[in-house]
Amino acid sequence: MTARPPFTVAVCTRGRPHALPACLLSVAAQREDGDELLVVHNDERDDGTAAAAEAAGARLVREPRPGLDRARNRALAEARNELVAFLDDDARAEPGWLAALARGFDREEVSCVTGRVLAAELRTDAQRLFEACKSFDRGTEVRRFHRNYRAPFFPVRAGIMGTGCNMACRREVGRRLGFDPALDVGTPARGCGDLDFYYRVIRAGGEVVYRPDAVVRHVHRDSIEALRRLRYDYGVGSAAFAWKCMTEHRDPKAPLFLAWKILFHVAEIAAGTLRLRRWPPGLAWQELRGMFAGPRALARARREERGA
Repeated sequence: MTARPPFTVAVCTRGRPHALPACLLSVAAQREDGDELLVVHNDERDDGTAAAAEAAGARLVREPRPGLDRARNRALAEARNELVAFLDDDARAEPGWLAALARGFDREEVSCVTGRVLAAELRTDAQRLFEACKSFDRGTEVRRFHRNYRAPFFPVRAGIMGTGCNMACRREVGRRLGFDPALDVGTPARGCGDLDFYYRVIRAGGEVVYRPDAVVRHVHRDSIEALRRLRYDYGVGSAAFAWKCMTEHRDPKAPLFLAWKILFHVAEIAAGTLRLRRWPPGLAWQELRGMFAGPRALARARREERGA
């Protein structure tokens, strides 16, 4: 059996030290010689993260400026290995996760590999609703995405390529393209830094490979109120990303994608109201509300970025 290449596994975290032990243990159980486990603490406070990292044998670095994409960029700057895998602090890697990600880098053109994300539990109504209407699962088939891939609104519709909860990239590609610090959690734009990265990989001529055998389990929000806030954030993030594609990249598919997303959520609200679907229409309404706030949120995030 050919040995897989070593990884730097980066867990970017803020305010959830209670979630870290299970996440880090799931990675530590499959570490091989040369692998590195890196915890990027995206906070100035000492909240127990350092202790959790030490207990797992992880190297701790700090990125005090808020923003998940800033933490991802710090991970890329600090990484000692050529392949860098990212795992959310509220996710747990299944056995064989790193080996499956490594199989995705089967040729030079592959810049990024994503994996399958399944629910860690479906204990509450909120978790079941999330899995029904916003599941991260992208299916059971290996898929290759590139400039010539044919799908509606691709590559602006970047979510079909996977999620940042479970992804890996070549370190040099990540450093060259960078994650946009004006996007994702911790910024006014609230999300979609991962999708923006996939989009720019495709525009740069690289490939994104989805590997369904690279599985992680994600702990979904467990209350309806938390799910309501999350869907609003998703709306802000998706519209901010699409607005960036339209205004900064001049992508002609971006306006069409925005219009499609708005119509999709209007239909979702109608289906819930008429009880044709089992999710509450108020959840879709939150995401639609967030979309109308997205362009303004991106502008504010850019101002904050310039002032940083």
